[in-house]
Amino acid sequence: HYCGYDEETTSFTRRLEAPGLKAPLIFNFGPPIRVSVSATGAEWQWQPEGFVAGLDDTHALVESSGVQSGLEVYLTPVGARLVTGVPMNHLKGRVVSLDELFGTIGSLVREELLEAREWEQRFAIVDRFLIGRIADAALPPPTLDWALARLHETRGAVEIGRLTDEIGCSRRYLIQLFNDQVGLPPKLMARILRFERAQELASEAGAGWAE
Repeated sequence: HYCGYDEETTSFTRRLEAPGLKAPLIFNFGPPIRVSVSATGAEWQWQPEGFVAGLDDTHALVESSGVQSGLEVYLTPVGARLVTGVPMNHLKGRVVSLDELFGTIGSLVREELLEAREWEQRFAIVDRFLIGRIADAALPPPTLDWALARLHETRGAVEIGRLTDEIGCSRRYLIQLFNDQVGLPPKLMARILRFERAQELASEAGAGWAE
């Protein structure tokens, strides 16, 4: 999912981002973004060019000057592993700059995006960047694809013991695989899936948080 944005607001400058199963990749075109995540505690990080955020089971805070502009890419956890080339447990609860993850290529892609005049041109630039990164990456084992599909189709309701029995692997192997490729163990991912489902139900007409 790509989102190009130009935003100006006087009503708020800080957002609370709930836990979820998307890893945002942001190319920032405006003033620096300040981010506070669990790995840094109460400390704020300045991100002038952009960043990739790993998954977490708690919220993050994002603050701006009231004016924001940029391009945001929502990556799946496995997609983020392929694009960054970094084990996802190394990114858990962290926000990492483009330079730290991609070297000079991150800054070069951002400069190319800034020079482009149309959003469709910018999306095409990001396409080339992501496809180039994925082309050189090692694909995850089919076991992971199957386990992720089961978790998503049950909305996190399948027991992990049952999952390992169906796959025919040990719990330890599955946890190591998820930590590397997703950044969270399967039990915690299942909990976040149930949390996302609860959010959906609470937003539907006639449903309250207590229910």
